[in-house]
Amino acid sequence: MALMRPDHPLAARSAVRFAELAVEPFVGLSGSMALQQLYRREAEALGLVLRERVNVASFDGVRLMVEAGFGVAVLPAIGAEPHASAKLVIRPLDEPWAKRSLALVSRRDPRNLPAATRLLITHLLERPASGTGRSRSTPARPARPRASSG
Repeated sequence: MALMRPDHPLAARSAVRFAELAVEPFVGLSGSMALQQLYRREAEALGLVLRERVNVASFDGVRLMVEAGFGVAVLPAIGAEPHASAKLVIRPLDEPWAKRSLALVSRRDPRNLPAATRLLITHLLERPASGTGRSRSTPARPARPRASSG
């Protein structure tokens, strides 16, 4: 999701391309974070250098810096959508790479995991996807036992 102040020219758009954001002063995450590295690679693929004005350690920090007028930003929907306000406009990022699939993987049959782990899995799988009201994933099926080779 693209984040900007309501007075930013791109705020009037229904969706934003990354190339439009990359040429603006950019509020980024810490340079060691995977998302920030992704944004830098995508800018480079467009022949651009991301104009990082400030880098912060959290989604909260990114939102606060954008609200304060330091620049535009990109965050996952879960870190952006619940925080739309009079000071923060959120628009979809119109890029194929911006749609990520996440997976929850376990080595053991989920029924044999500790109770706290099972509760976490249930919580994550039942949480509605952003804006859809649907589950983010289908419940995991236990893996088939592998034959051991003695």
